[in-house]
Amino acid sequence: SSVGNVFFDGVHLRCHLGTLEGGSSATISLVVSAITAGVVCDLPPLPVHSDTLDPNTNNNWSSPCTTVVINDLAVTAFKAPKKVSLSTTKPSVTSKLSITVQNRSDHVETIPDLATLSNLVTIALTPLGENVCPAPVVTLVTPKKLPPYVVLPGKSVKLAYTVNFTCATDALATSKTDNHNDYQYLVTTHHEVLDGLPDSDPADDACPHDALGVDPLNSKIMDKGCGVKQPDGSLGPVVTDIIDTRL
Repeated sequence: SSVGNVFFDGVHLRCHLGTLEGGSSATISLVVSAITAGVVCDLPPLPVHSDTLDPNTNNNWSSPCTTVVINDLAVTAFKAPKKVSLSTTKPSVTSKLSITVQNRSDHVETIPDLATLSNLVTIALTPLGENVCPAPVVTLVTPKKLPPYVVLPGKSVKLAYTVNFTCATDALATSKTDNHNDYQYLVTTHHEVLDGLPDSDPADDACPHDALGVDPLNSKIMDKGCGVKQPDGSLGPVVTDIIDTRL
């Protein structure tokens, strides 16, 4: 296959630079994805060839090396209230949310301060009913022990949030035969808030996600997925049913 002047024959990647005048130069940038941590070098060396006779072939190759660091956070658990009841005497209910984020990186991850902790996870609520309601307000519960947190490889940090419900998108109660759930959640962790670098394995960054088996970047970790088990065996979103007797 080819893109512009770059050709790949299944074994070799060839870049055609065209004609270079004396003293001029050309730059080639290659973006690759590594799945193994450590020092990675291009072997065999990268050679440069010319149709014009080169009197000095000693500088016609290079074997650059780079250090690969695996950055991998995963949402492994999320809990939310299954049912909330609103009424004339109780028009507002504040419930608790619980999230577990695991460090699957090959190195220690540091959460330096409360601001970083506040941005580490986002929680999106999607209304499921037809009634238009104000968006529930989600707030991080300030932990008793404040950051910095040093999270070792394979270890987890648990975060607590509150969510305030004041309205039902579907006021009826969900039964075994009728679904009247009001909100579903999407919880996502963001490695880039730690050091500006993206997550190396985004497949486990959000809840819900199905069980992924052995983590591709850390063979010591088995991903069991996150979410609510569905009839077909997959894992779906966590939901909350709001019963509002005022409607």
